[in-house]
Amino acid sequence: MEAEAKANGLRWCSGECKAFLPADKFYGKSRRQGYCGECIRKSTKKFKDENWTPEQRAENAAYLVKYREDNPDAIRRLELRKYGVTPEWYEEKLAEQGGHCALCPSIVDERKLASWCKVKERKYLLVDHDHETGAVRGLLCAKCNTALHRVEYVEDWALKALAYLRRYCSTVKTAIPASAPAVVS
Repeated sequence: MEAEAKANGLRWCSGECKAFLPADKFYGKSRRQGYCGECIRKSTKKFKDENWTPEQRAENAAYLVKYREDNPDAIRRLELRKYGVTPEWYEEKLAEQGGHCALCPSIVDERKLASWCKVKERKYLLVDHDHETGAVRGLLCAKCNTALHRVEYVEDWALKALAYLRRYCSTVKTAIPASAPAVVS
């Protein structure tokens, strides 16, 4: 059974799970990692709950805030690594997109990036990826990323949104195809 599970890309979790899980549930690519990400989080939380004082928690939180402020490049690399890309790839993709969101004219320059396109005061666009395959697609502002997520995962959302606009917005009626379904009241 173990050989079959490994052949199917599964790994054994030695933590609370005690089961074969998909490899993407584990941190990193190391086969030596015995606990899945969820078991590591639970174990770390349990340890901190049992052993850390409120003062230690506050001290650790302050340290992490300071570390993020002092090491923005390292933090940026870690964030991009989640998607399997590098800062160099990001810069190339940004140049390929003309320095702006792939779907709208929002750009990275903080002065010109709409406030709703900033997430946690980031001064850069988000890496868009396919949640099923993990394949990276491009760079989007936060608003476009959210809208694309709805189009992709909420059935008929785009058609319903177009129908809604056709019904209630006189300025966009000509831009919306008549094939969009009517809004259900």
